[in-house]
Amino acid sequence: MNYLFKFLLLTAFVISFSAEYDKYIDMAWKTLPELLKTEGDSILNYFEKNKDTYNINPQLIDGFRDIRNKVGNNEILNPDDYHLIIHLATAIGMKSESGCYSGVFVNPLTYALRISAMQTENRSVYLSAYIPIDHVCLDVIKKFCGPLRDVTIKKGLQLEYVLHCLSEDDPEHQVMLDKVKGILPRAVILGDKNAKRKLLEMADGAETFDEKIKIIELLGEAGSQESIKRLLLMLDDTTEIRHEDGRSESIRYFVLRQLRKSYCTEQIFTCEFNKAYKADISSKNNENRKIVNKFFQKVALWCKENFNIELENLIKYDYLNSNYWGHGKITRFHNHILVEEPTPEEIEKELKRLREELIKNGYK
Repeated sequence: MNYLFKFLLLTAFVISFSAEYDKYIDMAWKTLPELLKTEGDSILNYFEKNKDTYNINPQLIDGFRDIRNKVGNNEILNPDDYHLIIHLATAIGMKSESGCYSGVFVNPLTYALRISAMQTENRSVYLSAYIPIDHVCLDVIKKFCGPLRDVTIKKGLQLEYVLHCLSEDDPEHQVMLDKVKGILPRAVILGDKNAKRKLLEMADGAETFDEKIKIIELLGEAGSQESIKRLLLMLDDTTEIRHEDGRSESIRYFVLRQLRKSYCTEQIFTCEFNKAYKADISSKNNENRKIVNKFFQKVALWCKENFNIELENLIKYDYLNSNYWGHGKITRFHNHILVEEPTPEEIEKELKRLREELIKNGYK
């Protein structure tokens, strides 16, 4: 009876979770004015209820209320209205309602609002609403394939994460495959066998620290089962680079950082990773070392249970990076990760940089 109860409880949770995503996916299909007409009140209630969790500026909520009223009065939204809503979507993006910071967008409402805003014909608004791959969680983005595929194909964009939405029988599949032929990891995402083989060969041939860092990024972006397995195996890689001040950087840190983007809905790669990271950069006392080692043991168990991969080296370590020979601590490594979560303003600044890079690379 106890097992039956657990099964029913788990089944109910899965159904509820799926139904919740269905609601947000339906929202993403609509233009922003259409969405605000039907869901404006519930979205406003969400912002008000969670303003402390997400540290939302009350003036932004007041602005959203005014925009909702404009839509109710059949007034046309201007670009500033769109930008305010995109800013709100950003503010709630990287933290779950439980307060767990992920480093990428995990909130389905963020995706719904931004994809909805992407349907505008205003280029400035579209580029603000577009979700850069650096902030995408594949676990979540794949659930929005329908509306996301529709809006990006219409705009003529070839974004890596959109390629995950093109099955082999999709009319756009071969079109995109011809465009990205031989380009890693995009060709891998579309199932190009030669590209898959080349990527794994590159992983086998990576020797230097920098080469391995690049491979970690490519494997994570490709997102195939073979790529993820190879990525997980690299957690056992003992390669490190040491600096003159005694600070070290390890391959396992960069792998875990990539896994946080690939599995942002798994607490082990978000909340527990954050806890281990903060312990790692703090005083190197026995307690903090135990926290990091215990985290590694949990990761090893997760790999065994989900991919049948044994990690013998990882469980022996008790530090991620900052393994100082001397004293002191460090708060960031080459801007790869912040100890404290960024503010919405800092996220917007980084998104602006990525958008400028997008325009520079010829995206319209």
